[in-house]
Amino acid sequence: MIGSLHLGLQDDSLVLGKSEEDLIAHLASMVSACFKMAVTREQVSQLILLDPLTQISNLRGFEKDIARICSNSTIIKGFGEYKSGGRETIAQIGAWLQSIHIK
Repeated sequence: MIGSLHLGLQDDSLVLGKSEEDLIAHLASMVSACFKMAVTREQVSQLILLDPLTQISNLRGFEKDIARICSNSTIIKGFGEYKSGGRETIAQIGAWLQSIHIK
């Protein structure tokens, strides 16, 4: 559940006709459908990026994580332009890591 919104009036001075009540009911159902769609979209996004058994990023999730890390990193600037963490960038970073000797 994302959350809830509760509104109320302290006095009974608000009088609504049938058409206003129908409009409010329709708007409430639209808001509810939007929230359900947002939850579904997030669930699909998680299914696309994570292995369901291990909950570890799959290749697509790994590439997305690498793109995010590379865009925030200053050490990767020598690799030039990269497109959303594609395989070329990963290969370049791998070759660079193999070329340096970490002690």
